[in-house]
Amino acid sequence: MTLCLYRWSAEDRDAFERFTATLTDLQARVRAASGHDTGVPVPRGPRRPSLMERAQALRNHRRHRAAVAGELAELFADPAWDLLLALYISGGRTTASALAAEAGVADRLAGRWIGALAARDLVRSDGGDVVLTDQGRSFLTRYLDSL
Repeated sequence: MTLCLYRWSAEDRDAFERFTATLTDLQARVRAASGHDTGVPVPRGPRRPSLMERAQALRNHRRHRAAVAGELAELFADPAWDLLLALYISGGRTTASALAAEAGVADRLAGRWIGALAARDLVRSDGGDVVLTDQGRSFLTRYLDSL
């Protein structure tokens, strides 16, 4: 299991962009001189994962950690965070029981944490569903975008 969230420094990104610009120019010159394409693609930098891909990577990393920890997994539990991630990944609306199952949190414990998250306006209950509020989505977006 690998958690791959890369961030290049501005210096590294600038150097890579100069490198690819040089290769693109060289490729164009070879094409102009020979009359055909070199067939050598110019490399691109790594694609930055979407916010959803980052959330899923975090969830998968947490699940992997729990699996490796085995009986010790409860020592590293963070039900509020697991519930928020699961709600975000589910599209921002799901039933409390489905949310608890997706987050790997016992129903009663999930109920208490959903109440705590609702008290802070990160989620709200809506006709049996749990809904991610604008404030909750904004918080997760800021966090995921910072990775």
